[in-house]
Parts: sequence; C-alpha cells; structure tokens
Amino acid sequence: MKKEKPLSIRLYEQYTESFDKCTDQEIIAAFNAEAGNCGWGTARASYLGALHKQLEKRNFDYSSIGGKGSMSLKSKIKLEGKVIKTISDPPDINPNNGLWKMVPDKNDPRGYRVERIC
Repeated sequence: MKKEKPLSIRLYEQYTESFDKCTDQEIIAAFNAEAGNCGWGTARASYLGALHKQLEKRNFDYSSIGGKGSMSLKSKIKLEGKVIKTISDPPDINPNNGLWKMVPDKNDPRGYRVERIC
C-alpha cells in the first residue's frame, strides 16, 4: 500500500511547481504580498518554503533578508540584477487583525502610529 505524502509536502510541491512558472518580478511580488504578515499555518509554511527555495534556485543574493535557513518578512523587497534589496515601502497592514497595535502619537499627523506586535 502506497502511503500518501503529508499535506505540507504536497502543498510545497504544488507551490514549487507554480513558482517555477513565474517571472523574477512575479516572485518578488509574491514575497511583497507576504511582507509584514505574522500569521502561520501549514499552507503558509509550505508557500513560504517554496518561495524561499525560489530565491535559491534563481541564484538571487538575498542576504539582506536571510540565508539558507531563514528569511525575514519584515520589509518589502526589490530586485536589482540578481541582488535583493529591502525597500522603505512599508508592508500593507491591517491594524485590526491583531498583529498590529495603534499607539497614540502626538508627533504623527494622524495622531497615532502603528506598531508590530509580532
């Protein structure tokens, strides 16, 4: 009897196959869509693992956001040649999703600032 692959492996393989068909800029856009998101789960772990693998497969220098064993989603990125650089465009945030908090700040024109919880 053939044992079925675990869900995380099946998802990783599906995401890898999908990412293999993407352009470099589509990979960067996929990363930027995840920047700032602290949520976690099996599907997201598989997605980010496959995305991380693409950075290696494409021989990108992604030392500004991580290495072989890790990848930071704190900042959005851009690609210059084969080098990934962080950009100052802040990640899209939803202050109501529990991952961010609004803190009063009289120096900010809005009267508050948004801080990351995780």
